[in-house]
Amino acid sequence: MRSRFGSKLVGLFLLLAAIHAAHGQTNFTMLQSFNVPNGLDPYGPVLLASNGLFYGTTIAGSTSNYGTVYQVNTDGSHFSTVKFFQGTDGQSPEGGVVEGPDGALYGTTFQGGISNFGTIFKMNKDGSGFNSFHSFTGGADGKNCQAGLLLGSDGALYGTTVFASSSTRGTIFKVTNNGSNYTIIHNFTGNPDGQQPAARLMESTNGFLYGTTPFGGSHVAGTIFTLDKNGNNYLVIYNFGTIASDGTSCVNGLIEGSDGVLYGMTQSGGGTSNSGTIFSINNDGNNYQIIHRFSTAGTDGQHPVGNLVEGANGFLYGMTGIGGTAGRGIVFRIDKTGTNYAILRTFTTGAGDGQSPEAGLISLTNGWLCGTTQMGGDFGVGSIFFLSSTPPLPRILSLTTSSQTNSLLAAGTYALPYDFQRSQDLSTWTNLLTLTAPYDGRFTCVDSNPPPGAAFYRLHQH
Repeated sequence: MRSRFGSKLVGLFLLLAAIHAAHGQTNFTMLQSFNVPNGLDPYGPVLLASNGLFYGTTIAGSTSNYGTVYQVNTDGSHFSTVKFFQGTDGQSPEGGVVEGPDGALYGTTFQGGISNFGTIFKMNKDGSGFNSFHSFTGGADGKNCQAGLLLGSDGALYGTTVFASSSTRGTIFKVTNNGSNYTIIHNFTGNPDGQQPAARLMESTNGFLYGTTPFGGSHVAGTIFTLDKNGNNYLVIYNFGTIASDGTSCVNGLIEGSDGVLYGMTQSGGGTSNSGTIFSINNDGNNYQIIHRFSTAGTDGQHPVGNLVEGANGFLYGMTGIGGTAGRGIVFRIDKTGTNYAILRTFTTGAGDGQSPEAGLISLTNGWLCGTTQMGGDFGVGSIFFLSSTPPLPRILSLTTSSQTNSLLAAGTYALPYDFQRSQDLSTWTNLLTLTAPYDGRFTCVDSNPPPGAAFYRLHQH
């Protein structure tokens, strides 16, 4: 392509070629960095919507500093904010968004709304049609949604509030996607049923809902519970703290593996390190097992965040908020038996790298994993990243041209080499330099002696 930059005509042909090799799920690529005007501190997971774009929320940022809903292409381009919260319509959306059967996005906010106790909202993917169709009052309807919504198999939306009235220690609610028929289907009391649910609910293949509480239960260390979609048959299937070195404070949600077993993580407990666990349990409450205890020893992560996700290869993947060699969290892999545990990425304090994730990963159909960090990135306020089995093509972040120097800033994959090549006729190519992408994946290619007239450039990924 040909573009005019300043007073000089420069032809820039950016050919991104690659020779793909199998590297396992360890190719880290920074997709996008958050910034204060467009949102900061993404606490919730990303959603890959039916239109092929990623959507998510930040708890702060924008002119009001009340949080945003953002969208971004899967190649990192066209990052934009489609909703700036104003307070009266919601504030601090922590749980991300889900897509309804009507194609609209649904989510919750922790604060804001009429009583400043949070909202449930609906919006189109372009930001139009926004409607906070329920404002929590702090009474019988609950208050403060920390988790995102679950779209049930019946088309209804299900969620939890962390608090409610003085006599209630959190709720489970049900609402239709047009905002009608808001119903509390369970009020938590603390003991024996748990209290203050903070994670997204899950629907099992048996049609029942499952969830966790970080507190309450018979040992005041949290619970795993189940109930049907009408709120009946509520049952605590496990009380944390039942066994020695058990996990505690389960603020993370559950997933159902391809083997029909439930898997989850506790943020604390698990032994002398008190750094959290990964556990498995049958959906009837039998066969509870701790398959990994996180440790302060060595380079292991500590205090896992978000939900686990099962990859196409059957492994479980997740993240921790701290730990690793730099203390900024890790991405890990483990099989369902608890063996083959591996650290795939250690977040660092380096410029551009992500730090301190808060949400879980999502698994894409191509086997790649996508996640967010709450800190780090180019501006220190969060990032979106990929972990892939094959390195994606490098992305052009910026171009700077002059009569003396042409410079290209690119984002590639850590530890992979890239050739920066130039041609004047698109036939003969000269290799100007070979660079190896650093830990954050960002590198600059400089042509310090560009020819007069047109110059064409390409990047070749080894």
